[in-house]
Amino acid sequence: HSECERSFDAEYEAPRVELVLEGITYEAKVWLSGTLLGKMLPYCEYSFDITDILKPRENLIHVELEDISPAFGPVAGWENFGGIIRDVYIRYRNEERIRDVFFYSELKNEYRDAVCNLELRSENACGCEYEISLYDGELLVAEHRIAAENNKYSFELECVKLWSPESPNLYNMQIKLLKNGEIKDSYSTNVGFRELKCDRHRFILNGKPLFLRGVCRH
Repeated sequence: HSECERSFDAEYEAPRVELVLEGITYEAKVWLSGTLLGKMLPYCEYSFDITDILKPRENLIHVELEDISPAFGPVAGWENFGGIIRDVYIRYRNEERIRDVFFYSELKNEYRDAVCNLELRSENACGCEYEISLYDGELLVAEHRIAAENNKYSFELECVKLWSPESPNLYNMQIKLLKNGEIKDSYSTNVGFRELKCDRHRFILNGKPLFLRGVCRH
């Protein structure tokens, strides 16, 4: 069990403000100026809307961490280290904002082409549209615009570069939330195209057997 605290001042003009913790181990509760924001599980990014709590002066972040007792915590066989393991920062947002992006792909035509599937969730996005761009390095390989009312969207991409341990090809996906041509919010992430299956005692990656050499419990 451990505790972390830090005070800070904040003068801002943004409509919405979020406190972002990119990762902890293995369980945490987060307070801001005495208000419980929520509970965190390991390794994942959490963001908390603090617009109505934030003060111009003397804001206090308080984080309580557990590293032994949580259900998702360590087991015998590795070193036990707990704490805040990734960045903590304030993020300023517009009222119109992207809340969640889920990307998954399906390979077809003997693993040459892919169907790209997106599930999108935004807030206060009436009258907005998404601009979806996919880059292979500096090369723009796909660009689409859809109304923000559409929560799901799919498009096809030909001649994709597959991801594998030997060739870890990644594409950069950028999504902008636009209103009357003005960028209200944006999101960027790297995505890869691969298909992983299990065939009894074998892993099959992109149609070919994959041999994994592991140690300990991993």
